Amino acid sequence: MLGDILRREREKQGLTIKDIENETSIRSLYIEAIEKGDYDHLPSDVYTKGFIRNYAKALNMDSDPLLQQFNSERNIDVPVQPVDQRPQETYYDDVPQRTITVKSSSYSASGSEGGNLFSSGNDYRERTEEKGGSRKFMILLAMMVVFLGGVYYAFSDDPAQEKSKPTVKTEKVVDKKQEQPPVVEKKYDSVEVSAKFTDPCWISVKTDGKEVFEGTVDSGKEMSWKGNDKVELIAGNAGAIELTWNGKSLGVLGSKGQVVERLMTKESDGAKAKTADASKDEGTKTKSTPTKSDTSKSNKSAK
Repeated sequence: MLGDILRREREKQGLTIKDIENETSIRSLYIEAIEKGDYDHLPSDVYTKGFIRNYAKALNMDSDPLLQQFNSERNIDVPVQPVDQRPQETYYDDVPQRTITVKSSSYSASGSEGGNLFSSGNDYRERTEEKGGSRKFMILLAMMVVFLGGVYYAFSDDPAQEKSKPTVKTEKVVDKKQEQPPVVEKKYDSVEVSAKFTDPCWISVKTDGKEVFEGTVDSGKEMSWKGNDKVELIAGNAGAIELTWNGKSLGVLGSKGQVVERLMTKESDGAKAKTADASKDEGTKTKSTPTKSDTSKSNKSAK
């Protein structure tokens, strides 16, 4: 049985249930239930798988065979993962790249290499005339600038008079509140959730009803998910997760060792989280399970 395997390995390493609780943040009553195979006193199978992964990691054991044993004991069918298709190769993947180098050289009018740079005397004359025209244009432009500067100086006020005029300093009073642009909150058309892990924690995440992640995340890791309508998150150690929803920090998800479910949508951050408490489950089962004395009394009344 799965619980016997974990218990024997724990005792072999000289560890107590309290040691496993401190290492994995799993409550001792859950650890005892796993070792006894008492799955009725555990949360759902999804939570229990996360506990088994953390328990196996604390004992340096491979969790995959243990999870297979758990699925076998609980008669859980594991879906077969589809085989990834190989990307299609295009025609251009097989074509080698080539580099073409073009050498340039100058030729004279007769076609010999290393001769005059111009093909004829007419070409040289045309280039000389073009240079002379550009020089004339630059001289004419400089004369126009000097002329316009003189006109501006003539019609402007006397600099001496400007110095004699008293200068009046005017200070513009600006309200600081008006200078600050209004803060515009970003509108989200989807649900964006990010998580920062301060301790090892098992989680299960669904976006728009589709499971996108399930497993144990180590301390110091950060993950994010995005859904069109909703993001559902289940954590086996809520005290190890700091959540952010659509840019808003939600703080720590819960207390250490607490199992928490949270459903976040575009309109709500799911602050009213559903918690799975083993004591509540046991209390519910105790109330719903009749005792032998109650059964005998009901039989006598029926007679």
